[in-house]
Amino acid sequence: MHKRNLTVLNEFILIGITDLPELQAPLFGLFLIVYMVSVVGNLGLIILTKVDSRLQTPMYFFLRYLAFTDLGYSTAVGPKLLVDLAVDDHAISYSWCAAQVTVFGVFIISELFILSAMAYDRYVAICNPLLYPVIMSQRLCQALVAILYLYSVFLSLLTIIKSLTSSFCGYNVIRHFYCDTQPLISLLCSDTLEIKLIILIFSAFNLVSSLLIVLVSYTLILVAILKMNSAEGRFKSISTCGSHLTVIVIFYGTLFFMYVMPKSSDSFDTDKMASLFYTLVIPMLNPMIYSLRNKEMETHNGTMLTEFILTGLTNRPQLRAPLFGLFLVIYVISVVGNLGMVILTKVDSRLQTPMYFFLRHLALTDLGYSTTLAFLHHVHISELFILSAMSYDRYVAICNPLLYTVIMSQRNRFSDETQMETHNLTMLSEFILMGITDRPELQAPLFGLFLVIYVISVVGNLGMVILTKVDSRLQTPMYFFLRHLALTDLGYSTTVGPKMLVNFVVDQNTISYYFCATQLAFFIMFIISELFILSAMSYDRYVAICNPLLYTVIMSQKVCQMLVAVPYLYSTFVSLLVTIKLFNLSFCGYNVINHFYCDNFPLISLLCSNTHEIEYMIMIFSAFNLIFTFAIVLVSYLLIFVAILRMNSAEGRRKAFSTCGSHLTVVTVFYGTLTFMYVKPKSSHSFDTDKVASIFYTLVIPMLNPLIYSLRNKDVKYALQRTWKKLCHIFS
Repeated sequence: MHKRNLTVLNEFILIGITDLPELQAPLFGLFLIVYMVSVVGNLGLIILTKVDSRLQTPMYFFLRYLAFTDLGYSTAVGPKLLVDLAVDDHAISYSWCAAQVTVFGVFIISELFILSAMAYDRYVAICNPLLYPVIMSQRLCQALVAILYLYSVFLSLLTIIKSLTSSFCGYNVIRHFYCDTQPLISLLCSDTLEIKLIILIFSAFNLVSSLLIVLVSYTLILVAILKMNSAEGRFKSISTCGSHLTVIVIFYGTLFFMYVMPKSSDSFDTDKMASLFYTLVIPMLNPMIYSLRNKEMETHNGTMLTEFILTGLTNRPQLRAPLFGLFLVIYVISVVGNLGMVILTKVDSRLQTPMYFFLRHLALTDLGYSTTLAFLHHVHISELFILSAMSYDRYVAICNPLLYTVIMSQRNRFSDETQMETHNLTMLSEFILMGITDRPELQAPLFGLFLVIYVISVVGNLGMVILTKVDSRLQTPMYFFLRHLALTDLGYSTTVGPKMLVNFVVDQNTISYYFCATQLAFFIMFIISELFILSAMSYDRYVAICNPLLYTVIMSQKVCQMLVAVPYLYSTFVSLLVTIKLFNLSFCGYNVINHFYCDNFPLISLLCSNTHEIEYMIMIFSAFNLIFTFAIVLVSYLLIFVAILRMNSAEGRRKAFSTCGSHLTVVTVFYGTLTFMYVKPKSSHSFDTDKVASIFYTLVIPMLNPLIYSLRNKDVKYALQRTWKKLCHIFS
């Protein structure tokens, strides 16, 4: 059926904006003007920032690509929309629909990250003005734009290929004025859970990660501005961010309305209005905002009130900093808490009841009026009615429990599977780990072997952490990353090692349900962190070899801390997402795990419910983590290799190679093992093979890493000798 439908269906019909004939001509004229203004404005901005010698700065470099993406996605939609308003036949071919979705996806995702790159650019310009041309070098700017375009192309192709290779029911009317993913998904006959999950995960990641960069950048900018003594300096700093902030608010506001709004309010007519705004109006507004706000001109009109002055909470200067810190903490907790509540009540299958439906909307309104004051009155009214609806929901639940699902209807019913899932999760309180082997004669030798390996791993990594912390000559970015590499090695080896050793000496190899979930969560967090720390270390080596004079400037303490903090936050997010999703599914009652620790695939094999969703989630994140980090490593070492080949001195080449030797060895061993584990075909997927590979990267690699760095690195060896001499002197 899948193949037949895909073969027969060769075109779609777009409903368009309206089916009222009397509105076609006025709307055609309106959108033609909007589109022409958008094309002229963005094309003019591209040409202007390219030819004018005074606009060759990073800010205008990003502005040029912002105009290019605006022009791209408005052109992907605009011409077809205008044609449909002028003709009666609103057909779009299958291939053209696929092309439209792909091109639109590429440009809309690119715009998100270009805006976040512009926020970072403004942060550097205001917080590090003297180093601005050094940090925001031409190569860095080009790399930022190239990476985000590659990522957006990959994601767009993934989504469209998955959507259009599914089976359509034969009904080919798209309730939209262009081919978008959500209207297309509504036409599918096959299971849409997988594609919806892909879109949900990547939409959330794109929005949250890019917005996080914007929020962090502007928080640091605000702190820097508040520290300025000059009012003129503060005004100039704020004015440089005005245009970008305006664009950010408009663009993110529209996207959040489109993709974060609850399904119960997900109306295609509402989507059309929002889509019109961000596909045609925003690309028209952006060049106007930047051109009008960048002129050094103020219009003073005594008859027109253009702004108000807020007196604020207090006029006492000594209270401003404490109040700023207090309210920043409150606001961050509010955003994280409410956004977490929205996501949790959306993705957890057991929270799909009327009570949690209202709770989700309560969190949305709390998030709304804590984030913006422009619509405060409207959101307060919404919260009043949502609270009253929640009280009615509690009344029905308590006073009419048997009719609760009937009265509070439709999307909040429990299926038999969900009831069974809850029952099974309640009954299953522990798992049994099969361990490495069931042969008694091997238990004692293996216990001794792995005890030695684990002790060496703990001593080596803990020693590396202490050594790189206390030795004054190891306070460089390379050893900062090495310290965190040792921490992650220590983390995931300790997550697995002690429990495995205990299981060698006891008869019953049980692990509690909650300890199993905890072990899985920590293991995923540390293993993902290690991937990104290794890629950060490769970038550090690239800067050290290719830009040695600017090394301390580019790899500043703040940049290093950021390169470590972001992976830890991301790995925690992925770890919690996967663990919560997996342990919310139903187990069959059989609780024997064919492994020596709680890992994804052995646990998935015990599930009774549909595992397609969780398997696909793991596959997407594993592929992204491996490919993205490995790409950074590969590009860094290619550039290093090119730089080394250009060196005239054999001694210089030898020194350059020697600084990378330890890291290259670690990268080869670690990525080789993980690639074998997660990229091998399912046909060759064996738990016994997995056990051997798992032993290698959970215990052997954490033991090898400090040995590799201490034996191959002279600085570490000398630091170890100095520390040993000091200890001997103290105790002698």
